[in-house]
Amino acid sequence: MRAILEQNPGFEPDRHFIGVDAGLASCQGDGYSCFMRHIDRWKGELDDIVRRLGPAGEARQALAVRDSFERSFRDLPRDFIDEILMDLPTRWKRGRDGALAWLGAIGSILLRDYDGAALEKADWEELREALADSGGELDLELLTYAMALVVEKGYL
Repeated sequence: MRAILEQNPGFEPDRHFIGVDAGLASCQGDGYSCFMRHIDRWKGELDDIVRRLGPAGEARQALAVRDSFERSFRDLPRDFIDEILMDLPTRWKRGRDGALAWLGAIGSILLRDYDGAALEKADWEELREALADSGGELDLELLTYAMALVVEKGYL
């Protein structure tokens, strides 16, 4: 543990080892920090997709981002994922950066590590509906966490 603290001066065990909910990315020489939270790693992957495909690949970007989301949250019920992503093409057409920010916020909620990113009233209401529709199939901890956020934001 002393070596970890010496190599990572900002590392605080109580804050960074929150548990599985906000799990840490593994160290596999993939360019990511051993202490990077899953949400940060996933958002980095989204940025890499957009950068790799470039501006000429807008349609491919949207599909690749969707694939990344589906892969990252493959343990969640398929109907739930489909409901969450149903509006992605429309959001993408309105603006890629806004769509990525929205998807990052939703991802942080699903990882039970909400980063406080701004979501609009309609976004919270859509999330609430998706949670309600799939509530019986979702992990109880995730359902409780996400619904608590919906209630906290005043959209129950």
